[in-house]
Amino acid sequence: MPLAGGQERPVGGDAAENGRRGEACDAKEIWHAGEYACCAARDHESRSRLLPPQGGAPLPETMHHHPWTPSYAPGTNVDAPLRTTLVTHLLSESAVRWPDRTALRFEGRTFGYAEFDALTDRMAQGLQRLGVRPGTHVGLYLPNTPHYFIAFFGVLKAGAVVVNYSPLDAGAVLEHKIGDSHTDVIVTLDTPALFSRMNGYLDSTRLKTLIVGAHDEFGSGDRVDDHDIAWDTRRVRFADLLVPRHSAPLVPPAVDLGSVAVLQYTGGTTGHPKGAMLTHASLSATVSQLQAMLLSTGTLTAGAERFLVVLPLFHVYSMVLNMIFGFSIGAELVLHERFELKAALDEIERSRISVFLGVPTMYVAFTSHPDIERADLSSLKWCNSGGAPIAAEVFSNFVRMARCRLL
Repeated sequence: MPLAGGQERPVGGDAAENGRRGEACDAKEIWHAGEYACCAARDHESRSRLLPPQGGAPLPETMHHHPWTPSYAPGTNVDAPLRTTLVTHLLSESAVRWPDRTALRFEGRTFGYAEFDALTDRMAQGLQRLGVRPGTHVGLYLPNTPHYFIAFFGVLKAGAVVVNYSPLDAGAVLEHKIGDSHTDVIVTLDTPALFSRMNGYLDSTRLKTLIVGAHDEFGSGDRVDDHDIAWDTRRVRFADLLVPRHSAPLVPPAVDLGSVAVLQYTGGTTGHPKGAMLTHASLSATVSQLQAMLLSTGTLTAGAERFLVVLPLFHVYSMVLNMIFGFSIGAELVLHERFELKAALDEIERSRISVFLGVPTMYVAFTSHPDIERADLSSLKWCNSGGAPIAAEVFSNFVRMARCRLL
């Protein structure tokens, strides 16, 4: 357990009890700098080395003896080096490799990789004209529309920090996040539920500027009448930031890999939500792990996959696995504003979706659907369930019906 100076203590009961159960007596835990390293030893057969307090000793040459590695797919390189880079580079590299491949599809509108990368460059330049710089915190108060993708990468390319806001947050939570995160700019939509609420915070919080996108720029839906918005220096049109003012390319500011890319707030179940600082290095390392797990095993193929995105992008699960990882492997992201069972099933069949990320309630809905046995889910290669434990029966039923990997 966490002891000062990297001290160790046995866990799992006393030696006599461990011996009666036929288990090793020298299993130990060490906590250091918030990272957990557990090496379970079985008698004298253990070849593990525990991480020292400063992490100075080398890691084990192989991790194949760890109890969790048999759960990995055959061929997984468990010792793969983790590449770290700027999150924006993951998109730009895919734009160079697959310039004409569709990056994003939403309600009939498609964006190619090169087109989308250039669009985020223009957003970054527009933000820079507003005064957004490294250290500026820009909130995204958005549903699942292309605005989120464009704003996310535009903010990072401007060197600033993304702060995710949930449209489901109560007013007191929004006020807390604005103050706690030092958010100066928020990107939102002109829908009544979003704009009307956030507009009030221009006078009651530290918020200085609202960037307002039109929902029908990329799709359809309810919106505030344009004439009801007092456009001024504090309320700026999203579309205006995308208008190129000169032909000069974006000059991205210098950003360190250890710089915070995203402030992701917790759910606040035990008090006020707390902002977790996600760096460019940590996010890109996570993507590197996913690539090692899914590409090296042949589960997925770079430049050939199609994701169905129904999970809210303001949640870290969807932001990382759907958006950042998806773009990093040149996937086509088919975006739905929300999860609707019939629409999801129809999209999987029609678009030959190969990757679906969901939460347990979605898999319950799939397996409970009366027509699920007749649905063609054969295109699915890899599915993931997160956010909460999934019942064993639901897990096994979905795998049987879809015949794909569910992690």
